[in-house]
Amino acid sequence: MAKQRQIVVSLSASGNVKSVKVTLQPNSEQIVSVPMPQLTAGGQVVTLTVREGATVMYEAEAKVQKPWIEVGGFGYHLAETDALSLWWCEATYKVGRTTPRPSPSAPRPIRIEAARNEYEPFQLVITPKVPLKQLRLRLEPFVPSTRQLSRAPRPVWDEVAFVDYVPVTIPTDAWGAVGDYPDPLIPLFRRDRWQGIGDMEKAVEVQVTNLSANKNQPLWLTVFVPKDTPAGIYRAAVQVVDAVGIDGKPVPCPISPVPIELRVLWFHLA
Repeated sequence: MAKQRQIVVSLSASGNVKSVKVTLQPNSEQIVSVPMPQLTAGGQVVTLTVREGATVMYEAEAKVQKPWIEVGGFGYHLAETDALSLWWCEATYKVGRTTPRPSPSAPRPIRIEAARNEYEPFQLVITPKVPLKQLRLRLEPFVPSTRQLSRAPRPVWDEVAFVDYVPVTIPTDAWGAVGDYPDPLIPLFRRDRWQGIGDMEKAVEVQVTNLSANKNQPLWLTVFVPKDTPAGIYRAAVQVVDAVGIDGKPVPCPISPVPIELRVLWFHLA
C-alpha cells in the first residue's frame, strides 16, 4: 500500500535558505510555494532543491539579478513615531521608494565631514506610515563646539531639494531597475550664492506635501563651508515642526530635534 511521503522543498541564494515541508499523498499532485530567500545586490544563482530525507530528488539552478536599489542595507535610523520614521544616508546612495529602511536597533546621529570651501550633501529620508498631506521641517543653523570670534565664518545651509523619481521601463545597465528611479532634485530652498553666506544664524524651514504611506521620500540637504571657516566641530539640528494627515488632522511627530555634527577639516579646496 502506498504511503505518504515527507518532502522538503528549498530555495537557496547567497547563503540564505527558505524551506517548506510538504506531506505528499499517494497518487496526488500538490502546488508548493516557497518564499524567496534574502537576495544580495547584483547577479546571483538561486538553487531549487527537492529532498526526501537525505535524498536529493531534484535540483535546478537559475541566474537572477537583484537591483541593489531594492536591497537596502545602508542608512542610519534617526527617529520614529506611529505616523512616520526618519533616517539618513550618505549622498552616494540611491534611495528607492521601497528600499528597506535601517533597523531602529542601531541608531546613529547625522555625522558628516567637509573641507573648507566645499559643498557637502547628505540625504534625510522620510518614510510615512500613513498618508501625509504635508510635513514641515526646520533646519537650525550651525554653531561651533568651541568658542570662536563672533565674525568667524560658519557652515551654512546651501540647499534643500526634494528627490523626485522617474519611471524606468528598460534599465540601461545591471545597476538599474524597473519602476520609479530617484534622479531629479527639485529645490525647496536655495541660498543666494551671489549674496555670500548671508545670515549664518538664520534657521531654514521647508515644507513637503502629499507623501504616500510606506514610500520613502528623500530630501537632499547640502551644507556649504566657507573658505575661511575655522577647522573643528560644528553642530546643528533638524526638527519636524508638524505633520498633517490627509484628513487634515495632526499626526505624531518626533519630539526631539535630530542632531547634526559637521567636522570641518583643516585644508580648503581651491
